[in-house]
Amino acid sequence: MTFKTSCFAAVALAAIGSVAFAQASNVVSGSGSAPVTRDANAVRAQAEALAKADVVRAFARQVLGAERMGELTPEMVDQLAVQIRNDMIVDRASERVGNAFNVTLSASIDRQWFQSALDDLGLASSSRRGGGQQQRIVVMIDEAIGVAPDFSQPAEIVTEYDRDSGSSFSDKSALAYSNRERSGSSSSSASGQSSQGRYAGAASGRGGSVAVSGSGRSSSAQRSRSSSASSSDTALIDRTNIEASTHDDVRFRQRITFQSAANSATGRAAVSALTEGLVNYDIGTASVTPLMAAFQPGPTPLFTELQASGKLNAFFQYAQSQSAPFFMSGALEINHGGRHPATGEVECTGAFNADAYSTATGQNVGSAFREATGVGRNSSDCENRLTTVLASQVAAALGPQIQREWRNVSRAQTSAVQSASAPAEYTLTVRGNDLNMGVQADLLDALGAIPGVDQHAFLGQDARQINIHVKYSGSTPLHLALFQRLRGNPAFAAMQSQTAPQQVILCLNGC
Repeated sequence: MTFKTSCFAAVALAAIGSVAFAQASNVVSGSGSAPVTRDANAVRAQAEALAKADVVRAFARQVLGAERMGELTPEMVDQLAVQIRNDMIVDRASERVGNAFNVTLSASIDRQWFQSALDDLGLASSSRRGGGQQQRIVVMIDEAIGVAPDFSQPAEIVTEYDRDSGSSFSDKSALAYSNRERSGSSSSSASGQSSQGRYAGAASGRGGSVAVSGSGRSSSAQRSRSSSASSSDTALIDRTNIEASTHDDVRFRQRITFQSAANSATGRAAVSALTEGLVNYDIGTASVTPLMAAFQPGPTPLFTELQASGKLNAFFQYAQSQSAPFFMSGALEINHGGRHPATGEVECTGAFNADAYSTATGQNVGSAFREATGVGRNSSDCENRLTTVLASQVAAALGPQIQREWRNVSRAQTSAVQSASAPAEYTLTVRGNDLNMGVQADLLDALGAIPGVDQHAFLGQDARQINIHVKYSGSTPLHLALFQRLRGNPAFAAMQSQTAPQQVILCLNGC
C-alpha cells in the first residue's frame, strides 16, 4: 500500500449513490395545523402549507443560526415554502385532534439549493457574513491505496535466480626451430721476375781448338695473403600454454521497492468531491500545494510527515498570514478485495478520515470519519467511485461544523459592534515578568483616565498575571485606549495584545 499526498468528478455507484445523496441533502421536519371545516381538501392544503413553512424555518435555523431568524420575514418564509415540491417530501403523516387537522412533513432539501434561495432573498450565509468568501480552507489529503493496511510492508518485491555451469579448454602451445649461418673471406697476391744472359763461342776442325764463353742471371719474387671466417647459430623453442577450467555460477538477486509519496488521480478525485460537497455549505477550498511550496520548497510532504517534523504550528501561522483561516487534513485509505465471484466486478473497501483546524489557534473545529464498500469495472473505476462517495459523506459531516465556526465568528463581530455602541464588561488580563507595585499603580491610573471606563475591580493576582474586571463603553477598543495611555511608560513600551469577545489580554514581555 502506498501513501500519497494530493492537492474527481466521477459517477457514483447506483447502489451507494443514494447514500451520498442522503448525506448531501438534509431531511427536515415541520408541522402545521388547520381548523376542520366541511372542505376537507382545503383543510389539508392549509395544514400542509403551514407544515412546509415550518420546514423552511427549521432548515433556516440550521443554516443561519437562531440569532438571525429575525432576518427571515414571514413573506420570505412563504416564498420558500411554495418551492418545496412534492418530490422533496419523504414522509407525511396526518391526524385529526378534536377540531384541528394536523400534518407533519419530512422533506429532503438540498442545502446548496436552499442557500442559493436565501441568497436571492438577501440573506447571506454565516461563512459569507464572517468573511469566508475572501478566505479559503486549505485541503491536504494523505492517500493510501493497496491491499493491506500495514504501511511498513514494501510495495513490491522482485526475486531473480539463475545458474550457469560448464567447462572450457584452451591450448596456446608453440614449437619453433631456427638455423642461421654467416661466413666471410679475403685474399691478396703479388709477384715479380727478371732474367739477363750473354754467350760467345769458336770452333776448328779435326782435332783443332774450341773456345766457348757464356753468362746468365735469373731472379724471381712472390707474396701471397689469405684469411677466412664463418659462424653458425641454431635455436629450438618449445613453449607450452594450456588453460582448462570448469565453472558453476549461481546468482540470486532481490529488488525491494518501498512505498513512496506521489500524486494520483484518486487523490485529486477526493479533493474535487470534497470541494463539491463543501460548496453546498458556502465554503470555498484551496489546494495546499502553492501554500506549502512557499512555506517549505520541495516535494509536498504528507500531513503525518508535517506533524512529525514539528513544523505544523509554524505552517498554521504562515497559513493564517496568507488569509487561510482553516486547514483540513484527510487520510483516504482504499483496499482492493479482488473480483466478485458472481458478477466479476472489482470490489474495494475504503475509509476517509478528515479533521479541520483553525490556523489561528490550532484548535480542531471539525472531524469526520466514514467507511464504505463499492464495486467497479476495474480497480481504478472502483477507487474513483468509492472515493466520490466517501468524500461527499465527509463533506456533508464537516460542512455544518465549519459553518458553525463561521457562525461564531459572525457572532463575535456582532458582539464587537454592540460593544462599541453600548457598555460592555471585559476581563482584562495583564501578563508580565515583573508586575511590581509601580506597574500595577500605573495600570490603574491609566484605566481611571480613559473616557468610557465606568468601573474596574481586581479579580485575582500573582507574580506574573493580573486579572481585572472592567466595564467600558468607549468608542476606542479597550486595548488601544490603554496603549495610548501607557506607551510612554518604559514598562509598557513593548506591550502586545490579544483580544476576544469581552476579553483583553495585555502581554508586557510578549504573548
